[in-house]
Amino acid sequence: MVLERSQQLTQHPQAHYINNRTMEVFRGLPGLADQVAACSPPLEQWRRFVYCEAMAAGLLLGEVNHFPGQTTAQDPAVSPEPVTHLSQHRLLPLLLQQAQRLSAAHGGCADIRFGSAVTAVSNQTARRGSADGGSGAQQLVRCSYLVAADGAHSGIRALLGIALQGQEALQHLMSIHFSCAALGRSLLQQQRPAMLYFVFNRQLVAVVVAHDLERGEFVAQVPYYPPLQSPADFTPEVCGQIVADAAGWSLAQLQASPAAAAAAAPVVAEEYCAWDGRVMLAGDAAHRFPPAGGFGMNTGIQDAHNLAWKLAALLSTYPTERRPVAQANAALSVSNWHEAVRVPQALGLDPQAAGLASRLASAAPLPAGVGRARRGSEHPAAAARGPAGDPGLGAELEAAVSQEDLGVAYQQGAVATEGAAMRDSAASGSGVGGSVSAGRGSPYVPSTEVGGRLPHCWLEMLGQDGQQQQLVSSLDLATASSLGLNMLLVCSGSEGACSSWMAGGQQLQQQGWPVKVLHILPQGSIVTQSGQSQDDGGPPEEFCVSNPEQLACLVCDE
Repeated sequence: MVLERSQQLTQHPQAHYINNRTMEVFRGLPGLADQVAACSPPLEQWRRFVYCEAMAAGLLLGEVNHFPGQTTAQDPAVSPEPVTHLSQHRLLPLLLQQAQRLSAAHGGCADIRFGSAVTAVSNQTARRGSADGGSGAQQLVRCSYLVAADGAHSGIRALLGIALQGQEALQHLMSIHFSCAALGRSLLQQQRPAMLYFVFNRQLVAVVVAHDLERGEFVAQVPYYPPLQSPADFTPEVCGQIVADAAGWSLAQLQASPAAAAAAAPVVAEEYCAWDGRVMLAGDAAHRFPPAGGFGMNTGIQDAHNLAWKLAALLSTYPTERRPVAQANAALSVSNWHEAVRVPQALGLDPQAAGLASRLASAAPLPAGVGRARRGSEHPAAAARGPAGDPGLGAELEAAVSQEDLGVAYQQGAVATEGAAMRDSAASGSGVGGSVSAGRGSPYVPSTEVGGRLPHCWLEMLGQDGQQQQLVSSLDLATASSLGLNMLLVCSGSEGACSSWMAGGQQLQQQGWPVKVLHILPQGSIVTQSGQSQDDGGPPEEFCVSNPEQLACLVCDE
């Protein structure tokens, strides 16, 4: 049973950046990755961050291209899937269709209900009730497990008494969703397309997310400073003027929705499970990050991917593996945030200083310059510009960070170390506590480190006659073909050296274990008409066992 508090799927764009690993998760569901990629705007419309006086008018101060030299959003050397830019309100219908399709294929196993929420829980029962103030009917639901994925203000987390740990808010933001097809067309015609517009002018400082230029859909994020300001100050008239000033566009042509308040606070739940693992937190209920790096939605989807197969086995390893990932992503989002504010700091608009000013002067009018560009004879953003050919500050703020995306490795949980893998992991020191990758900006280096994602490579699948049947990604072979537990045994080396491992895997198959066996022959091996390799000499190179999450859970070289 899936309970959704709202009566329908959200119409607000919300998150939008989908990283490689999440796209690989989608690849495991029939046709989903292709649908998401097809719905994403062309890369040329979102490859850049633009620094400007206004989106469609005034000075263009600089830009950062996050995909230099690429014509597509895919790097086939590291992943079979591209990164994509698709707003959450357009992604959710695709996910709902997948859930409904899978449910129908498995005898209607999913009961998806809108307008419902958990209102009380006990160690024996969970109670479901109407969330819209309608009939208010209560229904008692008995379940073996309860997954609380009910958002940043999780009611279930509160009922369980689980606290959040982390820093205080780096910034308070108002998000204003607005639309204008003419603005989107103008930006494309002016060749000023971007994913993010960092706007600096004498009226405001803002970041505008261009969710879809062709549709003309945007979200403006502007800072506010409690207690001097509150969300109530952002009336429809104020919001309309803000987006007009940020866009450099006629107010009459813009349609703005009511603003939503958010705090950019990096926090992680102190516990991921309660009641002996029967209740689990996932997504925003388990963690929140500042909007810098696209970690929120991606981490939540990957929580669910980990949790889905853990419900079939090894459930106790879920918090051991996923909580350290959230802690690392919280730290990375803070690092990205500080990188992003280097430009306003150079303009004398340090958000931390502005926040301090608001706390010290809570009874006074808003100080001049707080939330506005400083005045002077020179354009306020001139300090952001570097020498000719220099993108200026902000060049290091990356939209796609493959190491933090693909290089995560669980150091504890449903993994085992043996032989060379244990030595390599200890030598590299790449894990932090239960998980995670090297520092911000580190290059992604594919490896079969225990607990890490299997490297992507293209493989030629050979038939019994030794001829190529199809070209597949190594990750496709580790994807579960049906619901439930699924393991992959990979043997790399000559046929003679791998024969005992191959035989062991086939024996497990005969005993009913959900194990696939893959033999990767050395490059250049000669395969006979019977499908046998003529190269039977030499030691095995490596043996690897992958779990349903496409992670190496056992690696050894002997």
